[in-house]
Amino acid sequence: MKTRTMICIMMIICMICGITEAGGERAFLQLECQTPAGTIQETMNVFIEEKEITILSSLFPSYAIRETLTEEMEKVLPFKSEIPAFSDIQADQLIKELKTLYKPVRTEGVYAGDAFEEASVMETMTIQMHGFLQILMNAFPEAGLAQILKAIALDDIAYTLRIYDDGKAFSLAGKHGEDTFFTLSADCSRTDGFFAVAGTAENGKNYYWVIQTQRADEYSHIIAAKLLADAEKSGYRSISQTLPILTEIWQIQKEKERSAYQFKGTVTPGNGMAPVLISGTVDGEKPEQLIQAQVSFRDHDRLTMKISAGLDSEKISSTELNDKKILQASAMSAVENETLISEIQKESITLMASLVLSLPEGYMNLLIDQQTQSE
Repeated sequence: MKTRTMICIMMIICMICGITEAGGERAFLQLECQTPAGTIQETMNVFIEEKEITILSSLFPSYAIRETLTEEMEKVLPFKSEIPAFSDIQADQLIKELKTLYKPVRTEGVYAGDAFEEASVMETMTIQMHGFLQILMNAFPEAGLAQILKAIALDDIAYTLRIYDDGKAFSLAGKHGEDTFFTLSADCSRTDGFFAVAGTAENGKNYYWVIQTQRADEYSHIIAAKLLADAEKSGYRSISQTLPILTEIWQIQKEKERSAYQFKGTVTPGNGMAPVLISGTVDGEKPEQLIQAQVSFRDHDRLTMKISAGLDSEKISSTELNDKKILQASAMSAVENETLISEIQKESITLMASLVLSLPEGYMNLLIDQQTQSE
């Protein structure tokens, strides 16, 4: 049970929502599923009060997980976010911080990448994770993000960054020890958006996400993405014209003069299964309604999922702790950890059984096949 990771995830929600100076706050995450058998609700609540975090969830109804706030956690909590317009999001500040912290090796020649055809100047630098965190802190001093990442970062992760022609393009390779686990190539020279190719390896294959954005105006973007599989590991260029195994189209619209976004997306599997429809809002000015989203399937009305997350000033009540065993996250015994995992697995099986029966046939068969293979 990754209790520390769970706390970090919920702290990110707290950070985005913003924490006031009131005596107590509640960050919440709720999933509601409408199925032919009825409504299913799963919840997670994080109460922050008097130097303590208490986590309650319908996935472990017999327990409450509690942890004392550390100094690093407290640095995150006062953050108040404001979502910028697309025109405000610039890479110049990050590049400036990178060149300040590192002395890039500058070479001249003819260079190309997965996402760009030609460049003549390359600046290369290797960034350890702690250096990357320092960049984030310098570029976004009020965000508090670095404190969260620091709690879950691996010391042996390093990134090799290459900047081409003073920022018109760049490439990034991530290494965990001696293994390259991530690559990214991007063309930033376009005036109306950018083009990027991200690669990962899994199950003996290489996979490439191809992402292209187009800015309609200052407040709206269209994002098109496709996922390609490279079974022979021959490289992106050799498979760039093959049929994708997944495509996505997203429209993101920022409300004028408000820190809020509306988004709508369609995710279409390449094997003919029903497209997934996703829509919702992210509202930085309404912490209690920070994220509202709905997920459904085209031409399929047996399942609709609603997701909401936010923050309010609700305090934990004594009745909510009735019949619950309180577990101290940093001092959980092996037996407590095992019983907690057991309860989560039991509740998850019940949830998944209801969801699987409500899915379109293709998704249902896929999940059943995966479950059979894992047994």
